[in-house]
Amino acid sequence: MAPHQMHSAVVSSDRYYLRAILPEDTEEVFDFLVKYYYPHEPINQSVNRIPVNIYQCSHGETIKEGFSLMAVDKDSGKLIGVSIQGLARPGEDEDILLRAQAVAHFGAVKVAKSFEILAVLERQADMWSRLGVDRSLRVLATAVHADYQGLGLGGAFVVASARLAQKHMIPSLSIITSSFYFANACKRLGGELIHSVRYADFTDDQGVPHLPVAAPHVAVTMWSFDPADLAGRDSAARAPRRRSAAAV
Repeated sequence: MAPHQMHSAVVSSDRYYLRAILPEDTEEVFDFLVKYYYPHEPINQSVNRIPVNIYQCSHGETIKEGFSLMAVDKDSGKLIGVSIQGLARPGEDEDILLRAQAVAHFGAVKVAKSFEILAVLERQADMWSRLGVDRSLRVLATAVHADYQGLGLGGAFVVASARLAQKHMIPSLSIITSSFYFANACKRLGGELIHSVRYADFTDDQGVPHLPVAAPHVAVTMWSFDPADLAGRDSAARAPRRRSAAAV
């Protein structure tokens, strides 16, 4: 059964449940990301907002894979959170660089740098040889409605992702985040820090950072989880209150 055919809740609490994002949910999910993810993502802020259509093109293709998740309020039926995720395989750095080159071709140099730092992270991390795996369920973006932060939704998404990875026999769960807060959540959940690239070290020939990301965000990081270690959990660590649970 394809992952997008799963209509039952992957994770459920008293207030919300998590389920797969279906094709008919895509427009609502994009509207949610425009409000609760794109404006708050640290790299996006540093380049004065990456055009939404660039994000949507990338995230839209990932949603089609069927592994992305949404959180729904049990009482109101309102969308309150999303996690965009898909399969990653060796060679991801080359794919990201091609995307950066395409963006730079149209003059969006700073936007291209936002992709390049991800390619650097991917190449230097070399998680495939380090972990001995050939694929990973990769979490690319997570966002939570402002009124529902502090309820553990970020952690619940990670647990649900681990269950999906187990169900589809994917040997690894990995998360890339540009956010100081989400990186801390990954650490609390027991994730292994595979690699990080500090924004201050990603510079031009004169030593000027390509991405002047504001504190407290200091690096883009890659985290790894063994799906079996997380899948059995009933709940997860709570995210800090009133912070944007945004990952890139």
